Amino acid sequence: MRSALTGAGWQICGEALDGKEAIQQAAALKPDLVILDVSMPNMGGFEAAREILRTNAETKVLIFTMHESRQIRVETEAIGVHGIAVKSAPLSSLLATIESILRPS
Repeated sequence: MRSALTGAGWQICGEALDGKEAIQQAAALKPDLVILDVSMPNMGGFEAAREILRTNAETKVLIFTMHESRQIRVETEAIGVHGIAVKSAPLSSLLATIESILRPS
């Protein structure tokens, strides 16, 4: 993912190993976008997304998941997440989703 993002011209300002670290990184770095895996150690992506959106109003959040399901969609909408990307989809789909979140038309 890192090489696809940088190859598309996006700058990666930080990486986190778990949800708690993602919250800390988002608070310190104030990125335009945070990509969170639903299944992360110590704190999952949904819980981390709630906190990041609560404390970093300008930061957009994208959930990256293995499975696209109605339950995931309902949860992300309830939290206020800006987009969902499915891991099994082509990387071009992830890049298009990021583009639509950061540069809406």
